[in-house]
Amino acid sequence: MSTHSLRVVAFLEHPLFIRAFEELFRARGYHWVTLVCPAWYEDARAYGEVMKVVPGGVDVLFCRRTRSLVDYLSGVDFDILVCFGYPRRIPVEVLERARLGALNGHPSRLPRYRGPNPIGWAFRNGDAELGFTVHRMVHAFDAGAILATSSMPLSLEDDIDSVLGALGGLARETFHSALERLERGEQGEPQSHDAATHAGDFEQGYERIDWSAPARSLHDKVRSLCGSGALAELEGERLCVFKTSLDVRGALPIAPPGTVLGREGDTCIVQCGDGPLRLTAVAPCESGATPRHGGPS
Repeated sequence: MSTHSLRVVAFLEHPLFIRAFEELFRARGYHWVTLVCPAWYEDARAYGEVMKVVPGGVDVLFCRRTRSLVDYLSGVDFDILVCFGYPRRIPVEVLERARLGALNGHPSRLPRYRGPNPIGWAFRNGDAELGFTVHRMVHAFDAGAILATSSMPLSLEDDIDSVLGALGGLARETFHSALERLERGEQGEPQSHDAATHAGDFEQGYERIDWSAPARSLHDKVRSLCGSGALAELEGERLCVFKTSLDVRGALPIAPPGTVLGREGDTCIVQCGDGPLRLTAVAPCESGATPRHGGPS
């Protein structure tokens, strides 16, 4: 099938992903007709970041109410719909308008970690890799037939920033394989619903740090909150902890959990239940503030 006439509508959230998909569509000779972004990109700074990377000729829709998509896209002719990181359910009427099909990219090896927080759960569970799946979109979230999978390694020093930096390229390559199959008319492999696990928001109170826990588990907790910060009490001050490291070297005193063992520049080392943890990015928490959970889905 010639791809030069194929028209695409893309639902994307992050400017890094917009750039990656622009490269993919250009390489495949697609005509990218419309980009749909979440309404919070009406913020002037974020709006500017999006518009800097969107190629000319692509209509951009910042959507607040998903039901409005049915009307807005009713006059748009398109063959393929692609989605990655878009945080709202796309109406089935829109999915069905894609002549060849609608594809979603999900950062896990489905059916594991279905839901809005797969990256957070991968960090929370200390996974050694992050999967990526491109699947057909159906009414149920993350449940459609699988067209392509891939993965990337996760090291102890990886966090949401490093993952986002790598996800664009991983998504581009995995979608390339999936689109090849889509154009050939392949339906993909059905998921095993019995093997599915759910990656939902974390339970209330999960974001709080208990210094008596092992250092590794606290490091994974901070990473799993995907940049929104864990809540900690340290030397009488209420802090939001955004980044930590297990890289602590040299002899340190023995002290109870929650004790500051030393400071180096803007970082400090805190005793946990089984050893030290370096806090590399912290800030005072406003009274009553609670970090948000989750990351790109």
